[in-house]
Amino acid sequence: MKNSLLIVLAFSIFPISILAQAPNSFNYQAVIRDNSNQLLVNQDVGIKLSVIDGSSSGPVLYSETHSETTNAYGILNLKVGDGIYVSGDFNTITWGADEKFLKIEIDESGGSSYTFIGTVQLLSVPYALYANSASNLGAENIYSPLSDTLFVVKDHDGNVVFAVFPDGAAVYVNETAKGKVGGFAVSGRSPSKAVEEEYLVVTPDSTRIYVNDTSITKGKVGGFAVSGRSPSKGTVSSLMDLTKENYFIGHEAGKSNTSGLYNSFIGYKSGYTNSIGERNTFLGYYSGYSNYEGYGNIFIGDSAGYANENGNDNIFIGNTAGRSNISGYRNVFLGNQSGYRNITGRYNVFIGDKTGVQNTSGQQNVIIGATSGYFNTIGYRNVFVGNWCGYYNTIGSDNIFLGNQAGWNNTVGSSNIFVGTLSGFTNTTAENNIFLGNSSGYSNETGSENIFIGKESGFSNIDGTLNVCIGFQSGYSLTSGSYNSYLGFWAGRGNTTGTYNTFIGAQAGMYNTESINNVFIGSYVAAEDTIGSENTYVGAAAGRYSTGNNNTFIGSICAESVLNSHHNVFVGGFTGRMNLEGNFNVLIGHSAGYWTDGSKNTFLGHAAGANALGSNNVFVGFTAGIDDDGSNRLYIENSNADSTESLIFGNFLNNKLVFNADVGIGTVTPSERLEVVGNIRTIGGSFIADGGTLTVPDYVFEPDYKLESIEEHAEFMWNNKHLPAVSSASDIKNSDGYNISERREQMLEELEKAHIYIEQLNNQIKSLEQKNNELQLRMEQIEILLLTK
Repeated sequence: MKNSLLIVLAFSIFPISILAQAPNSFNYQAVIRDNSNQLLVNQDVGIKLSVIDGSSSGPVLYSETHSETTNAYGILNLKVGDGIYVSGDFNTITWGADEKFLKIEIDESGGSSYTFIGTVQLLSVPYALYANSASNLGAENIYSPLSDTLFVVKDHDGNVVFAVFPDGAAVYVNETAKGKVGGFAVSGRSPSKAVEEEYLVVTPDSTRIYVNDTSITKGKVGGFAVSGRSPSKGTVSSLMDLTKENYFIGHEAGKSNTSGLYNSFIGYKSGYTNSIGERNTFLGYYSGYSNYEGYGNIFIGDSAGYANENGNDNIFIGNTAGRSNISGYRNVFLGNQSGYRNITGRYNVFIGDKTGVQNTSGQQNVIIGATSGYFNTIGYRNVFVGNWCGYYNTIGSDNIFLGNQAGWNNTVGSSNIFVGTLSGFTNTTAENNIFLGNSSGYSNETGSENIFIGKESGFSNIDGTLNVCIGFQSGYSLTSGSYNSYLGFWAGRGNTTGTYNTFIGAQAGMYNTESINNVFIGSYVAAEDTIGSENTYVGAAAGRYSTGNNNTFIGSICAESVLNSHHNVFVGGFTGRMNLEGNFNVLIGHSAGYWTDGSKNTFLGHAAGANALGSNNVFVGFTAGIDDDGSNRLYIENSNADSTESLIFGNFLNNKLVFNADVGIGTVTPSERLEVVGNIRTIGGSFIADGGTLTVPDYVFEPDYKLESIEEHAEFMWNNKHLPAVSSASDIKNSDGYNISERREQMLEELEKAHIYIEQLNNQIKSLEQKNNELQLRMEQIEILLLTK
């Protein structure tokens, strides 16, 4: 049980015809707080009320209990006289005799173990109850030497029909009398004292007041007034003053009015200071109290528009709504304390309990929802819709916050659009953001120019700028990353500080954290990638586990299992799917390089090199090199043929190139391994042409070779215009082709024959030299013989 409770009491007394059935209760309202001044909301409480006579310690006239539940504001309402009876008789209480007090006891737990709270004096006796007791008194009880009766009127039977007391008056009507019954009238005469005129008529079904606005008597005319005196019977206080120009009802309502017209002031000191203000409607305790010349205002509620002096065309409805307004105009404040501190602000619309409380000069704001825009002071052109929406905004302007607690912490940030519960909740100074969705941009503080669309999109962003996150929790973990574009469910969800990334597709780049300059398009693209940068992945699950850099993966499930690989280009569904750490690969075609883990490979074609594990290979064609595990290989083939059957095979390591087919140059229908249509030029090197069985003309040296004589050879040559062993030009032209091996054999045969001819001639020369030497010797011997003779 709390040590003490604080209770605020409020009584509502309703005007009731004195001849109508009098009620046997009056309203009682309380706001209940604990000893920490905290409201007890939605809580069952037990209440015991006792009416005490004479003083706070006087005898108990009546006692009752109530079991009630406070509402969301700690308020409970009940009727005194309508509770569970404890003692006394409520109907026999003489309300006009002595002071009356109300004793309050309460059990916070809702039981009957009551704790005394206090005793308060009933300062206003319910009129209907007082009239009811007066109507049941006999003449002897009303008019008594022991009473303080000031004035009594009796009928012809001696029954009291009217009595005046120091603190009130009583009217007694005998409903059984003949003629007009059940009524009460006040009449007067015209200035000529000729015609009698009725001013006040009270009957069971109506109460009528007649005003003669043509009266020429001195003073105010054409009106009706009710006044009262203080207990000292001194100062007269106006309680009601009705004219055709103004209606003032309440203690000193409109007291200072001089030339103001068409005003309606109802309530204690309502419109008290008004002098020349016109067309105002003030309803409530101290409502429009300071209004001096303001016009066209509607203030309804306790102290609503209290400080207004010259503000015009305002509508303040609610207790203390627009209380501090002085010159602000054309505002609409609806709700308790709404626009409480507004002074000069204009064209504002505040709707809801405590909306725009701190606004002083802010203008053109629309704030709707309990406590939304509470601290806004000079911010302008804001739209806050939702409970606690834009709560801490002070000078931020041109914002649109829609949703409970949207833009809660925004202080000076401007030109933001937050739509959704808790959207932009932590935003303080950031500007030009668009957050759409519950909790979108929740943690954003200073990040500007962001677009977050979707529940919890950009949730953790603090100071990241120029990001676009669209989709449920897209960019969720983003804190300071900037220039990112995320589109899709969980797209870029794990990115924190990454920049210049574009992720499009459900869960695209889901766990990417701090990478830069990536483009991921497709559902689950690079979903497990954490730090890879400068990558372009397009296709469902493309590069799903990749952490490498500078890769281009295009195709469904392309490079799905790639880990720490770099500078690769994979194009095609399932291309390079199981490549783990290979680098500098170019794989193009569905399933190309599916299992490859090598580097510097170029595979072009469906399943080209699908199972190859080597590096530095070039495979071109459908399933080309599909099962080759080697490296530095070249395959150009449209099947899974091996190196001996592929159209072209090469080995980069030893620079060998193999054509497993007829090659045509200048022809599309080669019939030999190499067919050239046109000239062939070779520069340097050797030309080797071996085909079939190697044939050489060594048979020339065989004994059985028929060697023509030199004369025969010469005769054939000159007659046929070619050497005997060599085919003629016409023979070559008429043949299917030029047989280099045959030509070489023919030429070599002629060369060998020439060497034989040379040897024959050389032998002949030697024989002639010998004979010549012998002849020379004989000549010398003959010459000597001749000289000696």
